[in-house]
Parts: sequence; structure tokens; C-alpha cells
Amino acid sequence: MHRRKMTYFPLAAAVATAAAATPLLGQQQKGTPPTSDDAAGFVAAQFPKTCIDCHSVQQGNRRPVIDEFGLASHHLSTDPLRIKDCVVCHDLSAHREGNVRLNNVDTGQVYMLTGDPMTNPAEAAKLEPFCLACHDGNGANGQPPFSDNNMPWEIDATLWVQSSHYAGGSAGPMTCFGDGETFGCHSSGHGSIKRQHLAPFDGGQPPVQGDPLREEEGMCYTCHDADGPSIYDQESSFGMNSHHNVSLIDQQADGSKVECLNCHNPHAANSANRIADPDSGGWTPWGGTKEAFCLTCHDGDPPANVAYPATANGTGYDKSSFVGATHDTEMGGGSSCIHCHSQHGSDQDSLLHSRYNTIDNMRYYVGDGKYAQCWQCHDENATTQSTNAFGSRHRLHMDDNVPCIMCHDTHAPRDVAESGLINFDFAVFSPNHDASYYNGYDGSNSFWFSGNSGNCYILCHGKSHTSKSYSRSPNPMVDCTPCH
Repeated sequence: MHRRKMTYFPLAAAVATAAAATPLLGQQQKGTPPTSDDAAGFVAAQFPKTCIDCHSVQQGNRRPVIDEFGLASHHLSTDPLRIKDCVVCHDLSAHREGNVRLNNVDTGQVYMLTGDPMTNPAEAAKLEPFCLACHDGNGANGQPPFSDNNMPWEIDATLWVQSSHYAGGSAGPMTCFGDGETFGCHSSGHGSIKRQHLAPFDGGQPPVQGDPLREEEGMCYTCHDADGPSIYDQESSFGMNSHHNVSLIDQQADGSKVECLNCHNPHAANSANRIADPDSGGWTPWGGTKEAFCLTCHDGDPPANVAYPATANGTGYDKSSFVGATHDTEMGGGSSCIHCHSQHGSDQDSLLHSRYNTIDNMRYYVGDGKYAQCWQCHDENATTQSTNAFGSRHRLHMDDNVPCIMCHDTHAPRDVAESGLINFDFAVFSPNHDASYYNGYDGSNSFWFSGNSGNCYILCHGKSHTSKSYSRSPNPMVDCTPCH
């Protein structure tokens, strides 16, 4: 790919500036480095060794940095490293004075460091405009900054300054560069043993499941844990009985894959807009309903970097048929999913807020909490004990220790026109339930409903339901309107 020369000042000016007086500490000066194509000649003329020769070993109190370009994540994907790549970021006009001086590739501004930005938040703050000069969507004035011709990830500066991470909350303002715990998420512009240049570049985060070098949640948990500073303790949520599988251990165990960054953009999320579009890789702020957000993955066609577990509970992870089904419409749509499910983790199965028994032959008593999730909306006594809209059928089935899920799919019925959410697939295809289709019936025709009458054609616990019929009227529920 053809690359135009970087927009810097001429070589003669660089030499003149190098002889000038040292600027005041912390003062930002206009830099005068050579163009990237002139870099090797400039370095050869001014220094006894090349950048690579000197900075492959310790220089005074400065660590060797060349090997960092070979770490797990790094700014430059080229081998060997070229001197002209060094001067994209580094101003050499006053190199012997001992301060790191960095170029703004868009404006020519130079940012001089007088301390360590990995330990000093004031020094780290100097680097933000330097970082955003390349991460602004057009690279270095419309060109790839380095000789590998890769364009940097775009960070929307407008969204960044409006984000919760930028404000920092009780932790104080955050910036691009820092220690990974208190004032910044990235360290070392050269490379890191972690993904995405995460900090600290050469050390582990607090313990997390799996391999912390491959898990960005190790970084997230430095703030989003029990001791904060974030008020949202997501580390505990992901340690609950059921959770979205963000850890490598969970993913390797069942074949699933989802990451924090699939749902959240750390450079844009704020209290008004916490989530991002998974189809965009988690970069574009989400503009739809919460229900549509969940269905971006739970529609049977998840984004390329999201995967379902190899085996599925219930009737699977494709919940696209939920839209327009009884529970969706009764709860007002739009935010229906979160009425029943937690987003990150829950001590109940399937990320539910309350208990929902799916085990066959478990004795049920009114008030014992086995179906507490159902009773958030449905009247427990009217549904299970009284002669109600289904005559005595609900009570009969509950007395026989039949769980709700044997007959009902909470998300959608097998027949989209049926309002009672009848679907026998879970009972038939789950190895833990004694039910089967027979005599030529299957999921498409094992239940018929017409007017106020229903007919079942299924074999349950060795008992033929060919056919069992009943009459019904609208299902007794609490008044939905105060909550929905």
C-alpha cells in the first residue's frame, strides 16, 4: 500500500531544535522530528547507535522496550522493527535531554513526559490527545501510521468524554494510559502480555478464572468487583450458579463464547446508554429496545464471535418466537426479558430472578417457592388449587408432581396462534422427563385448541393422552398494568 510521508517538519529544523534550550518541565512544545522515511539517516547522523540497538537493553533507569513488540498485543505487526516506525510516535529533537517526547500525528504537537504515566495520573493525562490522534478514525492524517499498513481501532472522542469511565466516578477521572486499577486501562505503547494493550503490560491482574492473559474481564473486575470503586459488582454476578460464560474455563467446558465487549463499549458506556450493539462487535451504542438487544444473540443467528453452548436447556437459545407471544405482549414488550432474567448472573437457573422448578416428580406445596418466578405475575392459589379457567386440570397435574415446563414454554407456544404457551418439546426431548410423542403425533399436532376447548395427544408417564380434552377461559393473572 502506498504511504505518503508523515506531515512533520524538515530535517534541518530538527537539528536546530535539538540544540535549543530545554523547555520547561511539562511544557508542550512543537516537535521537529524527521519524516518517517528520513528517520534512519537522521538517527545515523545524530546517534552512535540505532533506536533498536539502544532500546533492546536497559538505558539508565529506562527499561528495554524492543521485546515488548513481540508480546500478546502490540502496536506494530511487522518484523523486523523499523526506525521509521519509532519516529511516528517519538520526537527525537531533544532526545539526549532524557525526557520521553511524543508526537501528535495530526497537529505536530509534542507532549513531553516528566514522570512515569503508569504511576502518575497527571503524566498519563498528557497522553490522551496523543493516543486519540491515531485512534480517531483516520489514523495518521488519513494514512496507516506504521509500516504494517494497519489502521488503528477508532475511538469516538465525543462518546469517550461522555462515558462513565472517562468521568471515573468515585475513582476520579480516567484516561487511556495508567496502572490498570485506578486511573487508566492501557500501559506501554509498545506491547502487553494481555489483550488490547491492557495494563499492567508486564504483570497479572487479580486472580480470575482461566487464563488472565486472554480474558479482558480480569481488567473489568479490578473496578467491577466487591470492593469497587464501581457500584456494580459484576465479578460476583459471573460467579453465580447461572451466568453468561465470559471466562475461558466456562467457554472451554461447554463450547460457548461471549465477552464483556460483546455487550459493552468501555470507551462509550454511560448511565444513559450502558450497552452496545453486539452485531457491531460491541462498538456502536445500542439504540433499540432491551428485548431487541437480547434477541441480537438469542435469535438463532448470533454474531460471529458469540457462540451458544453445545447443549441447550429447555427449548434452546433461539428465542426469536418470543416476540408477540403471550408473555411478551402481557408485559408490554420492549423490556420483557429483564422482568424474568438477570443480565449477568443469578443463583437461579437460566439467569432467572426467582426459582422455577423444571424437575419432574418433585412434590409441590402451595407457598414452598418452587415456582416463585411464575407467581410474580400469576396467582398461585388460583392457578394450582382452585377450580379455575382450566377446570381442575392444573390442580390435577400439580398433585401428580408435573412441573409447569412439561406443558408450557415460557417464551412461546409451538403453535404461534395459541395463547396458553403450550409446547411439549421440552418434556419429550429432555432425558429427565417421561414423555413422548406417539401414534404419529409430534410437536406440530400433539395439541389442538379451538374456541374454549383444548385436546392433548401425548404419552406422559406411560399414560395415554389420546386424547385428553378440557375447556378453558383466559388464564387467571394478577393485574399487569401497575408493573408493566
